[in-house]
Amino acid sequence: MTEQGSAIERIADNIIADQVAKSLEEQLSADRFALSNSSARSLAPADLEIRCNVAKDGGQGIVFLQVHHGLDGRILFSGHRSLSDGISSAFSENVVQGLIHSAVSKLNHRLPFVFDLKRPEIAAAGFNSLGLKKLAKFDTEGLTDAKSYFEQAHNADSNGIYFCMARFCFDG
Repeated sequence: MTEQGSAIERIADNIIADQVAKSLEEQLSADRFALSNSSARSLAPADLEIRCNVAKDGGQGIVFLQVHHGLDGRILFSGHRSLSDGISSAFSENVVQGLIHSAVSKLNHRLPFVFDLKRPEIAAAGFNSLGLKKLAKFDTEGLTDAKSYFEQAHNADSNGIYFCMARFCFDG
């Protein structure tokens, strides 16, 4: 990316990393994330570090996103998306939203294995992960099990997402 790029091109990596953090906060009722290019670091160590790079080469661009474990640096998610019409098209073509969804989905399943399950938001993520797996069975037993897991997630962390998912799995 060059200095003469548009304003969106100059800050696209910050925008994308911020969107990932907001999506994770909504899903996990937590805000212990650090954006790698943020100048204002909190004093408490972050659980996750979100790194995003956006590059432009000619008329094409690429978005590269990684989410690292905050303490040991393990990569918990890594993904990229190519942009055929330049960087600003990433926002209008839902390319970034797809990448964010992939990151949040993957992290929802990985976090219970890398953080302490005694933390309510991590326990809830574990129940949510189990619920989503049961929901994917598309049968009555799977729906019943999924509802139970989503209710346990909501009991651990009263995030409305878990409540809505449990209601989605109504008893037929």
